[in-house]
Amino acid sequence: MSNLRALKTGDKVIYTSDVQPEYKGQAATVMDFDLESRLVSLETADKEVIVAFWNEILGIDT
Repeated sequence: MSNLRALKTGDKVIYTSDVQPEYKGQAATVMDFDLESRLVSLETADKEVIVAFWNEILGIDT
């Protein structure tokens, strides 16, 4: 899934930011969106919730 506009709650993405370096390059699940500020809430594999800007994630082709 290369088009981030098609993302839905529950989709998997790769977190690419250095803001949370322990999660960089790891898959996370989309939980919620804030379209106005271009933020997305993500749940990591260890059940942590992090927030990322849209340019800090990559869609996973399924």
